[in-house]
Amino acid sequence: MSGKVVLEASQLKRHYEIRRGAFREPAILKALDGASFQLEKGKTLAVVGESGCGKSTLARLVTLIEEPTAGELKIHGVNLFMQSSLRCRICSYNIHPVNLQFPCSGLFDECHQPCKS
Repeated sequence: MSGKVVLEASQLKRHYEIRRGAFREPAILKALDGASFQLEKGKTLAVVGESGCGKSTLARLVTLIEEPTAGELKIHGVNLFMQSSLRCRICSYNIHPVNLQFPCSGLFDECHQPCKS
């Protein structure tokens, strides 16, 4: 039986530009390159991997600390990165990263109507 999808990430990418001096072209560091997953209501998602594989970068994207270079992050079908500003996204969904530490906190039950900005 398939549950309701409350969080969906699709091809999330986060690339950083690394400066290498005044006369050299900047390099691109691909910290996360195409992560996708779905989280159903009542389920737990574990992200595991080797050091440097992008787990922390993924966490920063999911908690809206950073924006992705590409990809989509949807909560209840709403793409968070299509909203007008980070302030509005946080206002809209009332997401507190500390709630991610408590699996029974009801993070996705806290969502409410988008703010008017």
